[in-house]
Amino acid sequence: MRVSLRKIFLENAAIKLIALLISVIVWFNAVTEDTYVITKEVPVEYINFNKDSLFLLVSPPQKVEIILRGKGKSLLKLNFKKIRIFKDLGNLRVGIDTIYFRPEDIILSPEKVEIIAVRPHQYRVLVDKIRWRRAVVKAGKIINNLDDLIIKRVRVTTRYVKVFGPTSIIRKIGTVYTQDIVINEFPPESLKVALGVPDTIVRLEPESIIVVINGEKLQRDTLTVYHFNIAKPPGRKVDILTDSLVITFLHLKDIKLTPNDVRVYIEADTLAPGLYGVKPIIKTKSGVKIVSIEPHEIQIRILP
Repeated sequence: MRVSLRKIFLENAAIKLIALLISVIVWFNAVTEDTYVITKEVPVEYINFNKDSLFLLVSPPQKVEIILRGKGKSLLKLNFKKIRIFKDLGNLRVGIDTIYFRPEDIILSPEKVEIIAVRPHQYRVLVDKIRWRRAVVKAGKIINNLDDLIIKRVRVTTRYVKVFGPTSIIRKIGTVYTQDIVINEFPPESLKVALGVPDTIVRLEPESIIVVINGEKLQRDTLTVYHFNIAKPPGRKVDILTDSLVITFLHLKDIKLTPNDVRVYIEADTLAPGLYGVKPIIKTKSGVKIVSIEPHEIQIRILP
C-alpha cells in the first residue's frame, strides 16, 4: 500500500505540476473576468488655496472613499497605481462653504474601471479671513534663580507687535507676553526673548523683542544676636542654653542692619518640662533676605 501511494505522487511529478499550474491559471483567468464592486480609500490633494489671505477653521478630509466597479483584472491593476483626488480651492469664500467630491475629479487608468460614487460626496468647511491687529507687549514671568540678585525693573523695548491670524481668533488677543525669562547668572542689560501666544495658528511680527532687566547684586553680611524673646509655659522657668545666633543675610547697599533691627522668637509655651532644640523665628527689616542661621536650633531646658 505504501509503495503504491508513492508511485501515485512521485511518478511523472513534473507533468502533474505543470497540469496543476495550468489549472490555476485557467481558474484565475475565469475568476478575474467577472465584474466586482470594491471600496478603496484614496488621499486628497488640495490646490490653489490662498493661505496668505484665508484660513480653514474646519479642515476638509485628507482621504475619501471611492466605490469602483470593473473586471477583477482591471481592479487588481489599481493596486499598483497611485490614485489621488485633486481639489481646487481657489473659489472658496469666507464663511461656510462646501467642497464637492465628484467621480470626474478622479482620473483612472485603465478606463475599464467605473467610479460609481465618492464618499463623502460633499464636505462643509468654515473659511475665515486672515487679518492683523496691533497688540501690547509685556514681559512674561521672570524666574530668578540667584539668591544675591534683586530685580528692580523689567521693560520691553518694543511696546506693540502685529498679530496675524484668522479674524475670529486675533480679535481676542489684546496682549502678547514674552516667554519666561530664567536668570541663572547676573543678567546683561538686554536679552532677546521670543514672543508667544496660546494659539499656534497666530503669527507674530516681529517674533522676538529685546527685554531690558535692571538688577542689583545684594551684599552679604553676618550679624551676631545675643538676645532672644521666649514664650514660656505658664508658671514654669526656662533656661536658654544657646548663647548666641550668627545670622548671614543679604541686603541692598542702602540698608544697614544692627542687632536692634533683628528679633529672635522662641515658642515654647506648649512644651512640657525637659530638654529641647527649638527652631528660632526671626523677624527683621523688609528688603533683607536671611541666607543661613548658625546654629539651626536653640537649646532650651524647661524646668518642672
